[in-house]
Amino acid sequence: MNYFGRSLFEWRSDSFFVTERAYGPRLRIASHEHQSPYLNIVTRGGYREISPRATHDCSRATVVMHPAGARHSDHFADLDSRCLVVELDA
Repeated sequence: MNYFGRSLFEWRSDSFFVTERAYGPRLRIASHEHQSPYLNIVTRGGYREISPRATHDCSRATVVMHPAGARHSDHFADLDSRCLVVELDA
């Protein structure tokens, strides 16, 4: 459960963890990976996700599924952004 940005909300159940995160304008997050699979839902602003396989521009209402261990970096837009993250237990 190591997510960048500022936590606005967190909730945990037996099966998953939900958090809403805020990201400042032009934030750059270096290449990293997460131990558990998760869904990332952009609720405000957007970002560019760069992985070894592809580059994706993620804007409001974009839903991205990340398998466990998927390496990527994130470059946020010129405005405040928010994402709802749903992490699934491995």
